Amino acid sequence: MEMATVNYAAVLVASVVSIIVSFIWYGPIFGKTWMKLTKLTPKDAAKGKKQMPANTLGMFVAMLVMNFILANLLDFAGALSVANALAVGFMVWLGFIATVLFGNWIWSRGPSKLFAINVAHYLVILLVSSAIITIMSVRVIIVP
Repeated sequence: MEMATVNYAAVLVASVVSIIVSFIWYGPIFGKTWMKLTKLTPKDAAKGKKQMPANTLGMFVAMLVMNFILANLLDFAGALSVANALAVGFMVWLGFIATVLFGNWIWSRGPSKLFAINVAHYLVILLVSSAIITIMSVRVIIVP
């Protein structure tokens, strides 16, 4: 099997953007709802600020790995357009992320709204990352 051509700058940019999207998603967009659903108090959140740099670094490393694998999948799939990249990103989300989070949700019996917030977060990240990686690749065709 031939090795995939990976644009490492695209992986880095997609990972940085993923972290930014996450901060916005779990901050101004769904932050209050997420805290309520996870039963996190403002006092708990204040304590968690000490761990924020380490947690953010850990999440960034996870995003680097995810986007590196995504870049390989996009190359193997021959995704030459943003539309094709979005289709691959959606399939990865549906086949791996949504199913795993759904399984966790079934067994944890957590609030369905919390499941929806978390699973939609990864859908947005995968779609945005797929587009970034494809657009930044030399082989990109913007219109299918």
